[in-house]
Amino acid sequence: MRRKPSSSIPWGTIGLWYAASALSGVTSKQILEEMTCPFLLSACQFTIAYMCHSVVARRTRRSELNDPVETTNSYRVLVLSAWTFSLGMNCFNSGFSIMHVSINETLRALEPFVVVLLVACTFARDRRLSRNRLISMLPIALGVYLSAISNKAFSFPGLAVTMLANVFITLRAALIKRIESFIPADVIFSSTLYYAMQLQWLLAGVSIVHGGLHRRFDFNTKEILFAHVNGIFFYVHHRCSYIVLTTTDLLKHGIANAMRRVSTILFSVSYFAVPLHPTNACGMAIACVGAWFHSYALQHELHPSHTHPTNASNTTSDNKSSESSTKHSKSKNLVV
Repeated sequence: MRRKPSSSIPWGTIGLWYAASALSGVTSKQILEEMTCPFLLSACQFTIAYMCHSVVARRTRRSELNDPVETTNSYRVLVLSAWTFSLGMNCFNSGFSIMHVSINETLRALEPFVVVLLVACTFARDRRLSRNRLISMLPIALGVYLSAISNKAFSFPGLAVTMLANVFITLRAALIKRIESFIPADVIFSSTLYYAMQLQWLLAGVSIVHGGLHRRFDFNTKEILFAHVNGIFFYVHHRCSYIVLTTTDLLKHGIANAMRRVSTILFSVSYFAVPLHPTNACGMAIACVGAWFHSYALQHELHPSHTHPTNASNTTSDNKSSESSTKHSKSKNLVV
């Protein structure tokens, strides 16, 4: 069963989400500085995350890990969405190996551009984007631009990899929208970890065979423990994001996610003792405002709550029928 949205904000979960995101990004950067193999890092992260989720599901007596998918077509889309998300996270980790955590997270804020482009060109040709949603692109673009030009770690290969991550994650969201009415959200979450883990180990094996691992690990206690800690942070980050999304709404989650990126950037800058240029800080603030505006516009598109007073009585039945068609739209980014 899906959780019903609540008017209260889970501040504790949001705080844990922020902490796990920052620590996951910092530890991922440290690991990639040693082995420079994003596929192996992603494989370890998804494996540990799936193990953690298995323990949590058994302790809470949930059966989503073993719940069957009703139709073959839904199952195929579910697996494809997991693989797509897996590739997106691998590209995101590749960005860590090319650039600093701060600029990598900043470029991830360009994801709304990919969403708007795909909605306009492919997925919804008959759907017109709202003016507010298009206007929200301007502060996001300006903020990312200011951050990029003032960050020495910026590189065009890193930009390309991060934008590819945005494309994969956006495609995954589109696939989830096709099956979210038929498959419970918890099953989608656990299946994403499971099938993404399988694909990542396949890609990691191919990468290692072709020389993708530039350093052989000794697999001592310290390295094994550090990898497990990184995987736990990875799981907590995505699980908390999922909980916030399913217990609030798109607007609150979008605002929280924008602030989560800012907190991760500030923590990474402080941890690695990287000087923060004033233009970079200004860009982050502007992009954060744009992300909030975009979340507001998207929320208004999916859940229009303002009707004209004279038409309120005529639209009550229409609103009730529309709720059933949009009540599952929140879960399109179950792992963010």
